[in-house]
Amino acid sequence: IPFIAYNGVERVGDHLGLAGLDLRYRLTQKSFVSVIGQMYDDNVGRKGMSGRAVYAAALQFGLKSMFGPFSANVHWSSDTGRPGVFISAGFDF
Repeated sequence: IPFIAYNGVERVGDHLGLAGLDLRYRLTQKSFVSVIGQMYDDNVGRKGMSGRAVYAAALQFGLKSMFGPFSANVHWSSDTGRPGVFISAGFDF
């Protein structure tokens, strides 16, 4: 499950609720800037959200190419409490 503020694998509970909002602005024909906000709760049960809620935000710059998008972002989460950087090539799955 993609979460903007983790660069690797993260352990969560048996149930997971994830929500996010991406706002994208096209700068040129091949470049864009995105503002991303996400949150998850790792123990969503029948009584609603009752686990650990984690929030994250990111600012991302992307460039379209014939090989797919290249992007870089600076992100922060309430779990780590510090900024991070992630660079990617290709589509997110």
